[in-house]
Amino acid sequence: MSAPRARPLYGIHEVAERTGLSPELIRAWERRYGLPSPERTAGGFRRYDDDDVERLRLLRALRDRGVRIAELTMAPIAELRRLLDVEYGAGSAGAVGERGPSAEPGAPAPRLVERLVRAAVTFDVAELRAGLGATLVLMPPLVAAEEVLAPFLATVGDMWERRQLPVAGEHLVTEAVRGALHALGRTGIPAGGPGAGRAVLACGPGDQHALGLLLFGLVLGGEGWDVVHLGVGMPAGEIAGAIRALDPGLVGLSFVVEAGEDEVRRTVATAAGALPEGARLLVGGRAIASLHGAVRGAGGVPCSTLGEGLERATGAG
Repeated sequence: MSAPRARPLYGIHEVAERTGLSPELIRAWERRYGLPSPERTAGGFRRYDDDDVERLRLLRALRDRGVRIAELTMAPIAELRRLLDVEYGAGSAGAVGERGPSAEPGAPAPRLVERLVRAAVTFDVAELRAGLGATLVLMPPLVAAEEVLAPFLATVGDMWERRQLPVAGEHLVTEAVRGALHALGRTGIPAGGPGAGRAVLACGPGDQHALGLLLFGLVLGGEGWDVVHLGVGMPAGEIAGAIRALDPGLVGLSFVVEAGEDEVRRTVATAAGALPEGARLLVGGRAIASLHGAVRGAGGVPCSTLGEGLERATGAG
């Protein structure tokens, strides 16, 4: 008689492929809601089983239909299937495919991106503001930032580089997103957990591109951080002075425009030298893509995505 076959276990990147969720978002749900609860290898790597994959697929489908994940943390898989089938009339087999519900033509995130791009191309200011408002109100901060705003801004940037969108269109989008994020900040970013401490964010010297940093602030605020934006084009010494005055647990620097290695190293080292004990210094932006070694050597932690930045901010993963 043969021994029973061991149940299959998957790494987080395979689970991401099967569910349509990013690894960062899977970790964020685990951290925030306690689900899924994967096994760990001796080396600390997550290993998920088929039930974990199924639960994530169902949760993704329900979230895409407007259900709050926080309300489903204790629900068994059978109840999630029933809710999707009965309450939303979307047979779970058809609604949750192998790559997850993000592949659905009607999924909210891709639809919102398309809506925003159309509004930008046609200079429809009212529609652009309405689409941004819907994104920020209906979606959790990390989802809004990673699945709608970041792809939208990347698409707009590509169109501008290919001269499919005039400079005025690109500026219109920039100011609309900035206004929507500031408005959300005034009314209160929905907190996703207990107070995590203070985070100070700044653009490096000469850098005037703050949207990525504003998105990161949105994500951090959703995790309970008290976010302080210093603004654009901050000299290294001014950043260090603000760090000493504000005593943050987290500092984020952004370099979007091309910056020399010496300037990045000097700015990061100056900020690192002012950090309170135990604080983290995260550095992101397109300009540091080839400078990760310099950033680490100066005392910072390079981050390539919003999700990675959130992982480093919380010390998870």
